[in-house]
Amino acid sequence: MLKAMNRHTNKKEVYELLSKIKKEIPESIIRTTFMVGFQGETEEDFKELMECVKTFSFDRLGAFTYSKEEDTKGFEMAGDVPEIIKKARYNKLMKLQKQLLKTRMQARIGQIVEVIVEDVTYDEQYFECRSYMDAPDVDPKMYIKLNDETKDIIIGEYYKVKIESISGYDYICSLDI
Repeated sequence: MLKAMNRHTNKKEVYELLSKIKKEIPESIIRTTFMVGFQGETEEDFKELMECVKTFSFDRLGAFTYSKEEDTKGFEMAGDVPEIIKKARYNKLMKLQKQLLKTRMQARIGQIVEVIVEDVTYDEQYFECRSYMDAPDVDPKMYIKLNDETKDIIIGEYYKVKIESISGYDYICSLDI
């Protein structure tokens, strides 16, 4: 599929690079985006993608279904994947990612991380924060409950927090005093 999509790499090179990053920088956060349903994608191709996701358990993974766009290599290619199959593959991929991410997130409970405080939630119950793991506006948040202990927190400043629990895709934290 990489060759068909005009990518200038192969599975072996990708696996070697990802393995090297994880070995040499264990605290690295790897994010990726996958497309499912590209022209000619077979069930075997999709299974290979799923195995890759299982193998590397990406920290952040986005996905979308292929759609034809003029002036692209795929536009002229044969082998349309039916929309129902594209959607099913997308849902299966995202379900797997959700399971893997939940396991990764639970493993971080109890860890101390540095966050930048970005805002207060609309209901004024929590400070909204982001760590080195999180891109602005697209990734999950880290929240610190507003209370007497946290009343002196300043938006825009960095603080050490302890990850206490998860809520969906987000972390609930306490100040590490």
